[in-house]
Amino acid sequence: MNYKSVNELNKFTFQDAQLMNLSIENDTVTFELEAVIVKATNSANEMMCDSYAGTMALRFVRAEISQLFLEGYRYYDADNVLQKTVPDTPIPLEDYRETFRKLKRGYLYEPEKTGENTYMIGVDLEEGEDTYWFTLKFERVIAEWDRYMNKVQSE
Repeated sequence: MNYKSVNELNKFTFQDAQLMNLSIENDTVTFELEAVIVKATNSANEMMCDSYAGTMALRFVRAEISQLFLEGYRYYDADNVLQKTVPDTPIPLEDYRETFRKLKRGYLYEPEKTGENTYMIGVDLEEGEDTYWFTLKFERVIAEWDRYMNKVQSE
């Protein structure tokens, strides 16, 4: 890979990022992502402006996954009267790998920092389908990519 960024998760934007693959090997969790935005402030950004990276490998080293759950929801009728509430559904530890297989081709929400090197990460499956959330604690995060795509257009 031509570009590498270490421990700069806050210097990326994941608003359009699609999860192409997710693998867990030993204590490393790796996301293969498309459409990640490298912010101008990232140390590996030679473009000096927010730019899309090509396919990115995002590796969380010495990672621990916890609190994997299927997001609940509330269903309202046309008069805005609550009809049904479905709470978050915790996923048992033994079902983690199977659940992560489902997340391929999902879209990432912006990771939310919940503590030192700890983030809550959401993955939205196809529109109208499920959203899964999990907590990821890690020692370091390494982002690597080969090339830049287009710069981000201002709105």
